[in-house]
Amino acid sequence: MSPRIVKGPRISFEEITKGLGEVFFEAADKYADNICQIEAETGKTETFRSVKERSIRVAIHLLEMGIKPGDVVACCLKNSIDSAIPVVTSLYINAKVASLDVLQSSRDCAHCIQLVQPKLIFVDEDAETLIENSLVEAGFDNVGIIIVGTSSKHKMLSEMLTPCATESEFKPVAVKDCHDTAFLSFSSGTTDRSKAICISHFGLLNKIALQIRAFKKQVVSMNCASLFWFLPVAMFTQAMISGGCRVLCPEFDVETTLKYIEKYKLETAKILRLSVTVNFQLVEVSMSARIVRGPRVDFEKTTKGLGEFFFESGDKHGDKICHIQAETGKTETFRSVKERSTRVAIHLLEMGIKPGDVVACCLKNKFDSVIAVVASLYVNAIIASLDVGQSSRECAYCLKLVHPKLIFADEDAEAMIEKSLVEAGLDVDIVVVGKSSNRKTLCKMLKHCTTEKEFRPVAVEDCHDTAFLNFSSGTTGNAKAISISHFALVNEAIYDRFTPFDEQSPDITMHFGSLFWILPIVLLTRSMAFGNPRVLSSKYNVPAENTLKYIETYKVTFLAIQPIYTYALSNLKDFDTFNVSSLKVLLISGAATNGSQILKMAELFPDTNINVAYGSTEAVGAITYFGFIPSRDVPVSKVASVGKCVNNADIKVVDTKTRKILGPYEQGEICFRKPYAMNGYYKLDSSDVYDDGFIRTGDIGYYDEDEYFYIVGRIKEMFKYKSWQVLPFAVENILEEHPDVKEAVVFGIPHEIDEFHPAAFVVLKEGAKVSVEDIQKFASDKVSEVQKLRGGIKIVDTIARTSTGKKVRRGNAEIFLKLQ
Repeated sequence: MSPRIVKGPRISFEEITKGLGEVFFEAADKYADNICQIEAETGKTETFRSVKERSIRVAIHLLEMGIKPGDVVACCLKNSIDSAIPVVTSLYINAKVASLDVLQSSRDCAHCIQLVQPKLIFVDEDAETLIENSLVEAGFDNVGIIIVGTSSKHKMLSEMLTPCATESEFKPVAVKDCHDTAFLSFSSGTTDRSKAICISHFGLLNKIALQIRAFKKQVVSMNCASLFWFLPVAMFTQAMISGGCRVLCPEFDVETTLKYIEKYKLETAKILRLSVTVNFQLVEVSMSARIVRGPRVDFEKTTKGLGEFFFESGDKHGDKICHIQAETGKTETFRSVKERSTRVAIHLLEMGIKPGDVVACCLKNKFDSVIAVVASLYVNAIIASLDVGQSSRECAYCLKLVHPKLIFADEDAEAMIEKSLVEAGLDVDIVVVGKSSNRKTLCKMLKHCTTEKEFRPVAVEDCHDTAFLNFSSGTTGNAKAISISHFALVNEAIYDRFTPFDEQSPDITMHFGSLFWILPIVLLTRSMAFGNPRVLSSKYNVPAENTLKYIETYKVTFLAIQPIYTYALSNLKDFDTFNVSSLKVLLISGAATNGSQILKMAELFPDTNINVAYGSTEAVGAITYFGFIPSRDVPVSKVASVGKCVNNADIKVVDTKTRKILGPYEQGEICFRKPYAMNGYYKLDSSDVYDDGFIRTGDIGYYDEDEYFYIVGRIKEMFKYKSWQVLPFAVENILEEHPDVKEAVVFGIPHEIDEFHPAAFVVLKEGAKVSVEDIQKFASDKVSEVQKLRGGIKIVDTIARTSTGKKVRRGNAEIFLKLQ
């Protein structure tokens, strides 16, 4: 009676003896820009590169939390893009992954927890209560919980995704024995209590390697079950090591599933829900993303904090001029800035300001304003920049967001800050920069201290910690506090500059914005790095003739202005009486730019490099850059663009609904990634602003065959006429082509039947006498049927804008309705 054992075919193959973490890590480099996963409901995608980057950041946090190889990390997660990160993270550090089910009862879940005794549990936000109850029932009160989603009680995954200083050096933990357990998958418990089934690195990898040999090519797969079940674990492993793509469906529904199969061109899917398995035939799909890449430039990353960096600059540049007050010609050296900042810093420490405390600054462009900021950086405080032009209501909202321990306020903003604090319900000390009869003043903190020679700035623990909190402009919603790290600001300022800085003959820069805006902060940092003077004006709206006078007087070589200011310069009648030959670079940024104005600037400044930069505070500067030099052979046809991708950055344009990556001339949302960008929004969930590792701008645009980018409008500024999208910026450009129109703003006026009707305010050029009817006819002949200005046109003297010149469409629409 020979034993009757049925044998399957024998196939020889090269066994994989590495751990899953090492294999996943290497595969992420091999398939970097391939799409790794797609959320079926939203169309949101993520590349292998992004999965690796995010998993490394979380892995570093787990190591810091004391998670060791062999420890059990449980995951109770739904099918989403974020649910892959805790799993890959755990494998990177050679922890065992125990998969729980969000649909389990607390009794069943408690049994599983008692079996495996995890050190940490990653939990979907919808399963938070389930896991808390299960831990109580299991008698475990020392297990950490990390929420994938939002939570008011537990640490969130999103908090662990900020860049880490050591992430470039991270390597996964090697397994000692490839037969060690990688996954603990629980039996379904249909015939008895669940058991934890040990699945080794070797078993899973080599089973999948044989499947990959059978398919031979990358595939797109879909499953409707979480990683609690073995089949999704196997499909996940197959995708991660072969460069395939997984379409993630949260639950199984026949009609919806068939829709996804059609939508994502799946000829095959494996769909599992409990014991139900449906098989189709798989097909290969090319998932290479069309991402526009800027030039790669190697540089030595600076990891010091801004306070240390600025302190050393005070010695390095000593008696060089740091800044010049435009109105008076008064100057101050770098040495003086250091000495005065040191004295204020000593006072701040005596007042109890500690590293990580928020110090708010509501200041004009003055010498003493710089001292308040630098002193705060010396003590490693976080600076929250307020605007003296804000209303008390707006300022109160910002203060409630950041809860400062101290506020430096310009003398002209003292009353506004006091009112804002009352509205915010906060009791915060105020130091007035200037004169005050009620408050402590900065000048009292500038007296010589006996300990100032021994003073050293407080070192940052991590260069990726927040240095500045700059508020979004709030043109499309409430302002958000954007966290900008020391690392991002220093490296952006040093390595992504628009013009070379010659330390032997330093450039002289001029910009009239306060440190409420990102560009002046970048320019201050560059000044400290390269020892070049800045020309400051305490007035924001400097007359055009004064600007030209300052250029001539101080031999300004770098001038940064907003697009609206180009009209003031081009309309100046006595422009030719000023000598502006010193100006090397005119940078125009901060809002949408009209191509015809760029050409006018080129005529007015024939020997100047006219630059256009498109960026944001979230980008800590520019995303694209365009240099138009009239005296050289340059693409004049591109002046309507915002230029090409800056160094070391990547840009993609995605469909606003499907999130599909688009190609040339296809309009969608512009998203970017840079090695130095924001950390996220302070004390707010920032997950909505990220798309597969890219930061969403909210801007609609496209790029051409030469990879020049064009901005069309804002997503939130678009409106619908009979379900058709209307982009205001496109209509504005047509209106501004009229020879008598200086500028225009277009917005939607609510309509009972058609949703919205396009309407516009226009400002005429000086002396123009054109009628509304003439402008309406001019526009009607050029716009599409959808864009016709059915809501009407009104001629006005001014257009409502932010302090940096951005058109406030919502505010203009409200004014328009009041005039009806």
